[in-house]
Amino acid sequence: MLSREQLPFSKYEGKMINTKLSDDLLLDQWIIPKETEIKLQTTRNFGWIILPEACQDKRDFTIPRRIFKY
Repeated sequence: MLSREQLPFSKYEGKMINTKLSDDLLLDQWIIPKETEIKLQTTRNFGWIILPEACQDKRDFTIPRRIFKY
């Protein structure tokens, strides 16, 4: 299972990366299933994890938020 620290964020500020998860991702209380396409963006002080619309976790709950900041 992946954590947010293991995601391939860019080293360059402002760059957005589209990536497909190679394993399940634990994000707060949600488990994002593998093969889900997410977007990662790096800013000066933190990073954004952007989920697709109506993304569902592994337990079939719809995740109410799309954007997570770390």
